[in-house]
Amino acid sequence: MTVQGVNSNKDIEIKFVQEQKSESIAAQIKSDFVKSPIEDNFEKKENNELIEKSKKKHLIRNICLGLVSTIIFGYGAIVLGRKLNKPTFKEVQECFKEIFKKDLSIEQTKDLIGKYKEICKNKNTDEFIKKMIEQLKKDYGIENVKTELNIKKLANNKFSTKMNQRERGNASPLAKIIIFPRTSKNKIIRGVQGETFATGFHEMKHIKQYAEAYRANPDKFAEVIYRRNVKPETLEKKVQENIKKAEEEYIKCAKKIKNGDEQTINLQYEQWIKSNPGSHLTKDEYKKALMDKDIDQLIKELKTADGVETAEKLYEFTKKSTEKATIRFYRNSLDERYGKLSQYAVDSEEYKKGMEYIEAYEKYPNPEKDYDAYRANILEKEAWNIADLAKKVYKYTSSIWKL
Repeated sequence: MTVQGVNSNKDIEIKFVQEQKSESIAAQIKSDFVKSPIEDNFEKKENNELIEKSKKKHLIRNICLGLVSTIIFGYGAIVLGRKLNKPTFKEVQECFKEIFKKDLSIEQTKDLIGKYKEICKNKNTDEFIKKMIEQLKKDYGIENVKTELNIKKLANNKFSTKMNQRERGNASPLAKIIIFPRTSKNKIIRGVQGETFATGFHEMKHIKQYAEAYRANPDKFAEVIYRRNVKPETLEKKVQENIKKAEEEYIKCAKKIKNGDEQTINLQYEQWIKSNPGSHLTKDEYKKALMDKDIDQLIKELKTADGVETAEKLYEFTKKSTEKATIRFYRNSLDERYGKLSQYAVDSEEYKKGMEYIEAYEKYPNPEKDYDAYRANILEKEAWNIADLAKKVYKYTSSIWKL
């Protein structure tokens, strides 16, 4: 019994111990999966950060994809728009016909397109504009006109004044051209090259108009240029300067006579004989009579001989002579610029057109005061129309892929 009892107790003890070990192992396994609150919070925080990072990556990726898609779509839309708006060859042929006032064959049109396309390949602003002006002179038929080109690049790629922004250039009757290109340093900005291209055509149209005005009536044109460009205050200043010079010359001449200068006395005697044809006064007698007078009397006689004995008469005479001299200056300048061109017959259509240009220049309105009148003036009406046609030419010559 005891032995059995002992054996029975052992069995019981062994069983108890085994059950205890099983429960301990289960508890340990459970503890491996059930974290402490601190450990659990740390793990959750790590997971949240990973989730947030993932979200940010996806957001950035989606934004980038969206931007790329927008750019691609926008670029495609621009290219498609340019392709759809690009003029046809026939339209460009008509543009050239209207711009240069002459019929062009298909081959001639192709040749012109090729030349302007080559010009537009210039990346240097100065070279691009110079080559364009040279080509336009030939195509307008005024290659013999001596033009003066001035390229004024605008600072910070912006137009410096409201006038520049509207015109982007100007041309004077004396064949002086100014172009205001927007550039990046001295490199062409491809996006705005078309506006400079159109400006070149616009300004050279003005030179063509002025050439026709000159060929119609150069004297009238010079007179109108004088009235349009010489301000009253500028003329008055010049008149006063010339009066002062005249007074100095009279004094100088009188002193020469008093000193017995033979050349001066002979000249005065010849003029006096012409004014007094019936006189029998000899040169020696005339000389003695002059030298017996004082300086003031001599000055008075010299002025009387010229018909300017009073200050009022001297002023009127000087004003007229100054006006004539200024008009003559403009006429000579026109001859220098356009002199190799032949004159139009008075009864020709070209003559009538040239006179119309002269009248338009005489009545040219101030664009700052009356912009509508400025655009309606035939000089500007024609030139702006040419600029619009030139834009079509540029669209045709320019690649649809070039922004």
